[in-house]
Amino acid sequence: MNEIINLFTLNVYKAFLQDIDNDLLLKEIEEYSNASNPSSHPKNGMANIKSETPTHTFYEDKFYPFGKPESEKLLVEITKAVNNFTGSDMLLDSAWTIALEKGESVLCHTHKVNTQLYPENHYSVSYYVTAPENSADLIFVTTHCNTIERATPIKIEKGMLLIFNSFIPHMTNRQYSEEKRVVVSANFNPKIPNQTPSADWSEYAR
Repeated sequence: MNEIINLFTLNVYKAFLQDIDNDLLLKEIEEYSNASNPSSHPKNGMANIKSETPTHTFYEDKFYPFGKPESEKLLVEITKAVNNFTGSDMLLDSAWTIALEKGESVLCHTHKVNTQLYPENHYSVSYYVTAPENSADLIFVTTHCNTIERATPIKIEKGMLLIFNSFIPHMTNRQYSEEKRVVVSANFNPKIPNQTPSADWSEYAR
């Protein structure tokens, strides 16, 4: 009998959130990002977090307006979508915003951290609050067995939600629109993480 044995599947899930007021969400994001009082931000503002984590530039990243009505509603809807896509209970780990001005771009990076024993169980999202014409694409960069390389661009749209494994490298091309491209990014971890040893050598333990 013929049989196909799947070694690995890598997908990006695309959806549109219909019940989010993106104009109100944008207002909450901009008011929070432009707050003049740094004490209103977690960890006492961006300057403090930069000094604590010198390996991260935080060049594009802005704090997320947790507690604001539409911002909280968005996180609820995103969590529902992530749970539906993964078929498991996922917990929000972190969320932030990025606003690209004309001429800016985002370098290639991943959201993987070294505490993830099974990286394929961890997910990240991008939700597009604004997507003006000539906005930068989100580009996924994948390599198969160190042989086949692909760069897959995704044309973004307002209200679009993309869900993908946190370990997938991604970037943007240049932002050409005069209007800002505003995105909400977040990371999700499994509620019950897989702790099974990936290689069990207990038979030979001392």
